[in-house]
Amino acid sequence: MNKITSNKKEFNINSANSIKQLATTIKKSRMVFKRLLKIKYKPKINIDIDIVYGLDDAAYTAILYGLINSLTHSLLIILSRLFILKKQKINIKPCFNKSYFKLEINSIIYVSFVKIIYIILSLYIDNKSLKKLRTSVNKI
Repeated sequence: MNKITSNKKEFNINSANSIKQLATTIKKSRMVFKRLLKIKYKPKINIDIDIVYGLDDAAYTAILYGLINSLTHSLLIILSRLFILKKQKINIKPCFNKSYFKLEINSIIYVSFVKIIYIILSLYIDNKSLKKLRTSVNKI
């Protein structure tokens, strides 16, 4: 048990080292996200979104309807870059002159083991090739 507890690192948010670690983590996650966008074999997803909302004023409810409608389709565009959208269903129902909000998201993601292995291998190969490029550039 002492070996496990002795390996713990204390995390101080105010130190310069932790800020550098956070910056490198953000850079790495961006790179992984960009690589995931380029992968040929993507998982499939079914998504069902139900939104029921209302504000006290009917005019504000109507304006919010247009905003929510555009945001949900923007979300579907982003999801379509990461997944293959098999089925998508969006229901937006405004309740005029009533203050109410309900958001329900149901989704099923279909991923096979072959796709998982392919994604992991492609990320690994991309990571190795980037490291080789960096070392060759640093030597020059």
